[in-house]
Amino acid sequence: MRSWAEKDERIELKFSETNSGSPFRQWKLGSDWAKGKYLWIAESDDAAALDMLATHVAALESNDNAVIAYSQSQIDDDKGEDVSSWNVNYEAIFGSALHWSNRFTVSGKEEVREWMVFSNTIPNASGTLIRKSTFDATSLPDGVWKLNGDWYFYSRLLQLGDLYEAEGWTDPERLIAARRQVSEWWMYFVLYMPPNARNVADTIRLFSRFAKYNPKIIVDRDLLRSIR
Repeated sequence: MRSWAEKDERIELKFSETNSGSPFRQWKLGSDWAKGKYLWIAESDDAAALDMLATHVAALESNDNAVIAYSQSQIDDDKGEDVSSWNVNYEAIFGSALHWSNRFTVSGKEEVREWMVFSNTIPNASGTLIRKSTFDATSLPDGVWKLNGDWYFYSRLLQLGDLYEAEGWTDPERLIAARRQVSEWWMYFVLYMPPNARNVADTIRLFSRFAKYNPKIIVDRDLLRSIR
């Protein structure tokens, strides 16, 4: 990175003295420091096609209402060979990836209401380009978020600044269906969490909430033992 900065006066470097412990603290640090019109969060374990930024800039320049442009993401193995794509995830979650199979422009509220309420449909930060003014106007997750903070952030960003109530941005039936789906994912992964005090407390708290939306949740016997 230093060698590239020495070759190009447009490149500035800023290193953190200590690990912040949160990607969203780093997002804010970068945005506060950045001077440009757009933000690209280039994460260190990703690679981008050479024309990705040019494609995204052209998309945002052609639509002043657009707050974010993003591309499909491939999952590569350790040799850099494509092994899967996020379309596979869309197929599994929604039963079809048709919505994401071609270029499209859609209202942010519609994307949240119809699709993102069920799952984060934006594959990863490295595949996005965000209008900085809107990024700065959107609340970032605080530093304690370990999972799904990007999902929360994109959902807020796509509201285009409108204020919304917790259950006012999609219809109640769709919201309950989404919460039911999330509860089923949670029940699968919670069985693999270390049975420490923090995880047990979170499990009890979340189970009591999810049970309202998904009364058919079956708690594994090992999980019950860990709670007791």
